[in-house]
Amino acid sequence: MSSNRNSLNSSPVLTAGEIDGFESSAQVIIPRPNSATSSGFGSARSTVINGSDLTSISHYPSREELLKNINDLRVELARKDAKINDLQDYIGKLLSRIMEKNPEMLEVKPPRGFFTRH
Repeated sequence: MSSNRNSLNSSPVLTAGEIDGFESSAQVIIPRPNSATSSGFGSARSTVINGSDLTSISHYPSREELLKNINDLRVELARKDAKINDLQDYIGKLLSRIMEKNPEMLEVKPPRGFFTRH
């Protein structure tokens, strides 16, 4: 077990090499932010990131990738907006049909009191 210690509590923190059984020199310990409401249990331990994970974090998407992502999100948003509009129309038609055929279904009945007889 490593001698790295968390600043929130004094319990030792395992590094990635100690978890998988191999010692690796490319390890980074990222401390979690201090929290006033921390429970003091294991969730307050540091997050361990391998050096290979850092290379994937440092990848910046190209302009073309960003534009493609923006376009994909716009298409998805338009599809969801159309679905919301369809559902709103359906609910409106359903509600008007209920009001025409069975309006008592929409009436709010007074709640029964706690001490009233059933």
